[in-house]
Parts: sequence; structure tokens; C-alpha cells
Amino acid sequence: MSTPASLLPDGFVPPCTADPESWFATDTATIRKVKAICETCPIHERCRQVGRDGNEWGVWGAETKRGRRGRSRS
Repeated sequence: MSTPASLLPDGFVPPCTADPESWFATDTATIRKVKAICETCPIHERCRQVGRDGNEWGVWGAETKRGRRGRSRS
């Protein structure tokens, strides 16, 4: 998963880098698992905005592309 370097605190390694393919899974169980992991990440709100702004596929900031549909880009 590509996380913009400007989002990362110095020395921070986001949990999505350990198994990046999981953040692009299509099965419900894996999606639930990675969403839960995202929620514990200190930058998940910033990642969520990246997903919204770029209309990104996969789980970004504990939201799927489907979950981001119809939400405003504030």
C-alpha cells in the first residue's frame, strides 16, 4: 500500500505495510480485519482523506471505496 510520506510521523511504520495485499482484499472477513487494524492506526483519518480525495481502491482509513461513495470531500 502506498502511503504518502508526508502523512507519516518520523520513524512511523503504518500497519498496512506489513501485508499490503490485505488492504485490497475482496472477502468480507479480511476487509473487516483490516478496517479494525486501520482504526487503531494514528494516521487513519489522514489515510481516509487520501482515499476520498483520490477515489482509491481498497481500504483507506478504515473505509472501503464503496463506503466512501457519496461522502463529501471536506
